[in-house]
Amino acid sequence: MTDPYKEIVNGCEFRMIYVEGGAFEMGSPGSDREAFSDEKPQHRVNVSDFYIGKYPVTQALWKAAVMDGVKILLILRMTIVR
Repeated sequence: MTDPYKEIVNGCEFRMIYVEGGAFEMGSPGSDREAFSDEKPQHRVNVSDFYIGKYPVTQALWKAAVMDGVKILLILRMTIVR
């Protein structure tokens, strides 16, 4: 991971961190008799690089984002595009 990406939204700091993508096996193997049907078949999933909030979203940040909804959507969109 790299240094956090920081944005200020209506006075509230919003930090995101970079997560390098990768691949993993999702679901339960066919031999798992206790697995639910929606856990099968097990399959490989590839995840692209992405940014995620470093901390849980507080009520203050949520309110700031709602008050400035267009800006936060642009921040998230820029994050996804990068």
